[in-house]
Amino acid sequence: MQLEAVLIDLRDKIPCLQHILRPEYAPYLTTVATALIGWLFISWILRVFSVMWMLFIPLIMSTIASILIYPTIGKWCFQQLEINLEKIINNFVH
Repeated sequence: MQLEAVLIDLRDKIPCLQHILRPEYAPYLTTVATALIGWLFISWILRVFSVMWMLFIPLIMSTIASILIYPTIGKWCFQQLEINLEKIINNFVH
């Protein structure tokens, strides 16, 4: 079904929208609808990232603070993960 036919049908069923829903306005209404759907999609993505941000940042900050206050915790974590900082630093330098 074409957009013009839908607009004519809506204009006939809802008289108060007859000045807005004219067939010659169809391209503009399509552009507005596309922009609104894009805006809703982007705001939904940003909301998901803000929730992730709120959940993970306290965890990351507390981990960094623990490693800064007690360096042995960091060494123990790296040993558990089998990460050798000396090798990483030497590979980075050379």
